[in-house]
Amino acid sequence: MSLYAIAAAAIALTVVAQIGLLGKIAGQSSVTPSKVLVALLPSVAIAGAAGFHHGFTLTWAVVAILAILIGAVVSVYLGPPSESKAGVATRGLESAIAYAILLVIGALFVSWIASTIAAFSTLNYWVVVVFIVVAGAAVAFGRGSSRGLAKTAAIIFCVVAVLMLVVGVVGGSFQFLGDPVIFYNQVGFGQILIYGLAVLVVTALNPGLREMGGTSRPAVIRGAIITAVFTFLGYLGLLLLFGGAIQLPSVPMHTVVAYVPPVLAAIFIALLSIVGAVGAAAVLGNAVSQSRSVTESAYHIKRRDLAVGGHFIFAAIVLALLASAALRPEILIPLGALLAIAGFIIGMVSRRRHGIADATAETPTQEVAA
Repeated sequence: MSLYAIAAAAIALTVVAQIGLLGKIAGQSSVTPSKVLVALLPSVAIAGAAGFHHGFTLTWAVVAILAILIGAVVSVYLGPPSESKAGVATRGLESAIAYAILLVIGALFVSWIASTIAAFSTLNYWVVVVFIVVAGAAVAFGRGSSRGLAKTAAIIFCVVAVLMLVVGVVGGSFQFLGDPVIFYNQVGFGQILIYGLAVLVVTALNPGLREMGGTSRPAVIRGAIITAVFTFLGYLGLLLLFGGAIQLPSVPMHTVVAYVPPVLAAIFIALLSIVGAVGAAAVLGNAVSQSRSVTESAYHIKRRDLAVGGHFIFAAIVLALLASAALRPEILIPLGALLAIAGFIIGMVSRRRHGIADATAETPTQEVAA
């Protein structure tokens, strides 16, 4: 299986990187549901990561899906964070926090993809992380065929989710959904809700998603509904197949993986590699946008004059290091939520303060005009 897996991952990631570097640059393209789905992939990863670690059940699935859907809708009405009229220092702090949020949740997503690929092969986890991040950086830097790659990744995500449901229905049973065959180290419903709230906060305050919401609310809402529906179908298929509960790592999971034919495993790895590279590209693209905005506002340098490559290299290194550390979801999820809340509070206070200052400054002019 190793040879097939290596070839599949290498070919898929190389093709994606070449398309990103050599494909046609479309400039400022519109927000589409497929791009929203790609932007929500880190939320899907963090929603499932904590559950799979403790013992994923139908309750986890429902809470995770509602958290992603509600968080995406809330992000639409919060508006883009770049609308702040704050000074350079405050905008810089907001962008730095947004940068950290994107890399933290992006690290969990890359880790999730890399662990799955490693589980279906004998590939080294750290090597997979590096290759996914490098391919994602190439796509984000080149910006070639970004809309097409996002649509491809979205289609793969939806098709894989449906196939997982079919496999679960054929090879599993509905009778164990509410009464799992194996009870893992379950956590209480209250703790599940806390994790769900953290996922909701991270999703709602995701800077990239908020920017999309400021451009097209209907597209974000449609994309969020599509993401939630197909994510739930995939979760449902896994729960049916594994008797109502899943834990990683576990004996049942390793047993199922061992019986997957090498060719099918290679195809799955290739598809997952494409989704991982495109998702990493979205994270890196949004993160670099935050770091460049700070440099522009501070030094009044135009975008084309910036050392863009340096921004991408630094962001890619940080993302790879965070993903390689394989930190527990219990650490990264609350960290991402706390960073998101801190950034939102700073932005809200700053906008309110500068809004009052602007109104005060305009009052004398209005009186003179009268």
